[in-house]
This record gives sequence, C-alpha cells and structure tokens, in this order.
Amino acid sequence: MKAFMSSFGTDPRLYNGQSTMCENSNTYYLFRVFVLLLAAISFADSIQSTVARTPVKGIPAPVYVRSVDEFFLMEIKEYHVFNARAADSYVKVLFSTTTVIKDFKVLKLSECEIDDNGRISFHEETLYEQFELLPECPIMVIMTFFGSIPNNGFSYIDKDGTTRKFTVNLSGKDGRVEIEEY
Repeated sequence: MKAFMSSFGTDPRLYNGQSTMCENSNTYYLFRVFVLLLAAISFADSIQSTVARTPVKGIPAPVYVRSVDEFFLMEIKEYHVFNARAADSYVKVLFSTTTVIKDFKVLKLSECEIDDNGRISFHEETLYEQFELLPECPIMVIMTFFGSIPNNGFSYIDKDGTTRKFTVNLSGKDGRVEIEEY
C-alpha cells in the first residue's frame, strides 16, 4: 500500500494512523465510479442532438444539429468549416445528415415578423451555401447567438422540391442548440 500512496505524492505518516480514501477501498471505488458517471453524463449531454420536426407532416427532417467541442471534432474524419461568428462569444454548431441534402444554406435572420395567423417570417441573408450536404462530410458552423429571438438559420430543398427553413437558437433552459421550422 505504501508504493500506491507514494506514487500519488502522499506520505502515509502524515495521517497518524487515520484511514485515507486510498486505504478504504470501498470509499475509493465508489468515488471513482461517481466521477466516471459524472464524466459520462457530461459527455453524453455534450453530443446530444436535436432533430428538426415537421409540424405539418410529422416526419423528422434529415438534418441533425448539435453543438460540438474540439474533442468531438477529433472523432470526425472529414467536415467543412464556415465561420459565421459576429462577436467574441460563439458556439460551434455541427450540421449533419443521414441522406444527401440538396441546396443547403446557412442563413442570417433579421427583422422577425409574426402575421395574424401566428406564422413567423424573417428577412434572410445567405451566408454560406453548399450544393449538397453529404452524410460522410458534415459542416461545422461557428455561430454567434444574440438574445432569445433567432438570428441564425438554415434551409435546404427536400426530396419533394420544397424549400425547408429552420431557425437555430440556444435553449434558455440548458443552452443546448435547438431548431424550429418556420
């Protein structure tokens, strides 16, 4: 036991015969399991994805959006990068898909208006466009978020030829990236 404790830079003589975490194996292993569990929960939450849902048809959109960190990006072999950052504060957002998506665009949204029927519209400026978004090559967009009104979005043309548009915003509850069709 001395070699184990010495390897961590502690001297067992400093404890005057009192039990330490290293000496009490049950406490030590419970502590390690707790730390590993917290790390696993944190990692799972960091890669949590949000799926766009179509309110009219009830069919999930094939584009997945999630915030990512450098650790997660090391796992991806190939991806595009676009910097849409407008301030020092930013979030790295990964757009990925399970099928080929046509005419994918990253949008800057402004001038939010709501009509009498409750439908939201925005003035849209295309910041980035890609002819196809492929499953094997997602795009990471560095985005700045301002307040609770969405200022970022994306669009694509679905298999029926319809242009689908979504806002990208951060959740006020936990800071996760959320998308909503408009």
